[in-house]
Amino acid sequence: MGKKQHSKDRMFITRTEWATEWGGAKQKEAGTPFKRLPFYCCALTFLPFEDPVCTADGSVFDLMSIIPYIKKFGKHPVTGTPLKQEDLMPLTFHKNSDGEFQCPVLNKVFTEFTHIVAVKTTGNVFCYEAIQELNIKPKNWRELLTDEPFTRNDLITIQNPNAVDSKILGEFDHVKKGLKLEDEVCTADGSVFDLMSIIPYIKKFGKHPVTGTPLKQEDLMPLTFHKNSDGEFQCPVLNKVFTEFTHIVAVKTTGNVFCYEAIQELNIKPKNWRELLTDEPFTRNDLITIQNPNAVDSKILGEFDHVKKGLKLEDEELQRMKNDPTYNINISGDLKQMIKELGTEKGKLGFFAWWGRAESSKGKSCCTCCYIGKKEKDDSKSGKEPKPHQPFSIVDAASASVHGRSAAAAKAATAEKTAARIAMHMAGDRAPVNAKLVKSRYTTGAASRSFTSTAYDPVTKNELEYVKVEKNPKKKGYVQLHTTHGDLNLELHCDITPRTCENFLTHCENGYYNGLIFHRSIKNFMIQGGDPTGTGSGGESIWGKPFKDELNSKLIHSGRGVVSMANSGPHTNGSQFFILYKSAPHLNFKHTVFGMVVGGLTTLSAMEKVPVDDDDRPLEEIKILKVSVFVNPYTEPDEEEEEKAKEEEKKKDEDYDKVGSWYSNPGTGVAGSTSSGGGVGKYLKARTAGFADVVADDSNKKRKASVSNVEFKDFSGW
Repeated sequence: MGKKQHSKDRMFITRTEWATEWGGAKQKEAGTPFKRLPFYCCALTFLPFEDPVCTADGSVFDLMSIIPYIKKFGKHPVTGTPLKQEDLMPLTFHKNSDGEFQCPVLNKVFTEFTHIVAVKTTGNVFCYEAIQELNIKPKNWRELLTDEPFTRNDLITIQNPNAVDSKILGEFDHVKKGLKLEDEVCTADGSVFDLMSIIPYIKKFGKHPVTGTPLKQEDLMPLTFHKNSDGEFQCPVLNKVFTEFTHIVAVKTTGNVFCYEAIQELNIKPKNWRELLTDEPFTRNDLITIQNPNAVDSKILGEFDHVKKGLKLEDEELQRMKNDPTYNINISGDLKQMIKELGTEKGKLGFFAWWGRAESSKGKSCCTCCYIGKKEKDDSKSGKEPKPHQPFSIVDAASASVHGRSAAAAKAATAEKTAARIAMHMAGDRAPVNAKLVKSRYTTGAASRSFTSTAYDPVTKNELEYVKVEKNPKKKGYVQLHTTHGDLNLELHCDITPRTCENFLTHCENGYYNGLIFHRSIKNFMIQGGDPTGTGSGGESIWGKPFKDELNSKLIHSGRGVVSMANSGPHTNGSQFFILYKSAPHLNFKHTVFGMVVGGLTTLSAMEKVPVDDDDRPLEEIKILKVSVFVNPYTEPDEEEEEKAKEEEKKKDEDYDKVGSWYSNPGTGVAGSTSSGGGVGKYLKARTAGFADVVADDSNKKRKASVSNVEFKDFSGW
């Protein structure tokens, strides 16, 4: 202990202590507390968003909340300025393996102190540090993920920790003016609905969604629920919070909602038939029971009329998606115009001409879908019987425009390969049809066997063994799932997961998935199907046995619409697959990702909204009606391999001619093919040429018979 331990213990209150801990400090805290909206919450509901969109000022909303608000009020919930649906920009937030929002470039986790910005043209969200270091300072105005060009004006600030006066909840326009979307109404039986939902239902079906009896708009009664400071519904008289065990009633003449205890004690027992808040007269018949905890058999979801009969409202976006296959798909204006003309002869010719120079895979798939759909519509209008579905492949058109062959020939070759693959799989041949024979590094072993055993015929020459190697395609595959809730366009990564995609495409071609249901759906997670038994424990691969996983770091469970294989453990893939509603990083490197939904996200949203039971089984049947295969790389004609083989054969012939000319005339070939410039060895060419001439001349002259002057005699001359 030091001798100056009490040197700071003053016997009076200092100015700093008075300002921070006494007097004025406590008076300041007594005012309105400072509340700021977190970046991950909707500025309208103050809850975490699911489908984030933003405006030009950086206010973030949930799509399902802001659309009804704009339809009702037509203005910005934060600033109060006019706002339209076209002013909303979708955002793409990225998460790490722990489910935390982060910057996709620096992998920096977003907190309340992170400067967060979004790029207007793409919707991707980054930390400002990444944009500053990689875009602003080097003046590289290309988006860090998509490489699309943008300007500095396209940067939208989502959160700026330095701007302390931004996004204060008390300053929001809808908070100050008390604007809200809760328009609750009820019927005489006590069923409560949202006004924005029940009106379209009555217009379409004209009956009660719960009981099925006729219902008109005049039969709806507005309700007024009251909340406490914590936002919980409560009785305005007894201040009793409503729970699932509270007996709740409403007064028909005023619409105010009370707990039954208040009505019983203050109205029924004293026979005071005046409303407790407005003092308006009412009768006992004007009491409507909203919730009765003793009536356990009331309001069972499975007994609702609209649930049993499958009645539902299709929103405008879903209807446009059905009528226009190009809706919500990012394609060029020229392609859209061409699709509109597909019913004409000009459009049919343009379809094949455009295919040879197409740039977007999505555009190709979309164009083909529209072409086939338009053709089927025309046939149905003309009274013709629809032709059986043919395995139409994009390769047919591509071959006609690129390789100079007829579309019919290309289609015939594709159909033959498809039929052969299916037949061999059905017959039990487990080897892939797209395999080819190549020379291995090892010999057949015939020579060694013949030398060591007399049971084999003598073989004196070693030959390399031919082995069967599977051909991995270099292109993507495209299929379309026709379901009871709409169409889903899938892009398959055949170049990264060849075996998984081959299994899926073959099942699609042979009708394996036709008529199968999606037996499992979990909101905010995924929907699973592909099981013939519909239980989650059936299904098999085209090889008759489970096949191995194809895990790749390029393909992870990130984003909505990822298609992946379902399994019961490592290397147990069969026929079942699932489609993600949301990112699921905990599944990475456990399930094989082999595809992506590139069209029909509204269909996926409709599937997600279907109610399920306790076992996550949809109460409304979601079925795959049929599958259309548009691009199958496994059945494409091997034009590339044929051209490659021709080039190799041509090169081989040139090498043979070169070697043959050297052996027939050594003086030519090497000297003529080499070239020398100035410097060392500049005279070698001339010398070699002269030597070659001499050799050539000597070889052409006839040799004379040599005459020897020596005569052999005996040894007497020695």
